[in-house]
Formats: sequence, structure tokens, C-alpha cells
Amino acid sequence: MKNEISSTIRYLIENGDIEEANARLDRPYTLSGLVVHGQALGRELGFPTANMQLKESYVLPKAGIYVGKAVIHEESSKEGQWNVLISAGYRPTVKGKDYLIEVHFLDFSGDLYDRTISVSFLHYLREEIKFNGLDPLIEQMNLDKLEAKRILEIDKN
Repeated sequence: MKNEISSTIRYLIENGDIEEANARLDRPYTLSGLVVHGQALGRELGFPTANMQLKESYVLPKAGIYVGKAVIHEESSKEGQWNVLISAGYRPTVKGKDYLIEVHFLDFSGDLYDRTISVSFLHYLREEIKFNGLDPLIEQMNLDKLEAKRILEIDKN
């Protein structure tokens, strides 16, 4: 019975049904990893990201954009929870080759390199899209950010 439940949850995560997976887990699906240097393209586009090097072998979520929460771990304690947009996948617009998890913090700025973060996936926003250039990608990222804020109920005034 337990293997059947874990197979179902794995299937849900791999197919982007993160809300149902979370309901069956009784908690958000969470990955932890070290923030490593990437190409810094997100910063150039106005959307700096923390590139995660996963610490364990995880079920990788369906490629796409997610809304979530992140915790930045300190050596002896946790700093708090932050609202994030998560890009999981291959980054087709910039000809990415490997599956990568990049985290854009909506309400945090600072240096996260070589720090461990845990990212909880709360909502599947959309599929990964190959855009015809960086300008349409930036436009979509701005729309994703607005939608994430709506979902997380940020800036309701």
C-alpha cells in the first residue's frame, strides 16, 4: 500500500499536479540544495535567480514555472520563509541542455551563493515555453510575477 501511495505522489509531481501531490503528502513538496553560480542571465534580465545544486536524489517536478516558498538556512538556524517563483526545466529559450531548478525570490535581495535553501512547490503556474527571444521571455516573467503575487496574496492594496 505504501509503495502504491508513493508511486502516485511521484507520478503527480512528475506531471505537474503539485497541489494534489501536496494534499497527499500533507505538506508541500520540498527540495533542498546549495546555491551555486550559473550564467547570471537572470540577473541581466532583471530576474536574479538562485541556481540549486540538489543535495539528494529527488523526484524532479514537471518542467515549468511554479509558485512557492523558500527557506534560507543558516549554519545554526533558519532565516524565515520567502515568496518565490521557481523555474524547473531545460530553459529552451536560452538553449539550456540540463534540467535545472532556478529560484527567483520575490521579496529578498542579497547574496545566497554557497548557502543552502529549501524550496517548497505550492502551485504549478504554467508549462515551460520556448520564446522567440529575450524580450518576450521578460514580458512573460513579469506576468508570472504578477500572477505569483496574486496567488500568494502579496500587495493586495
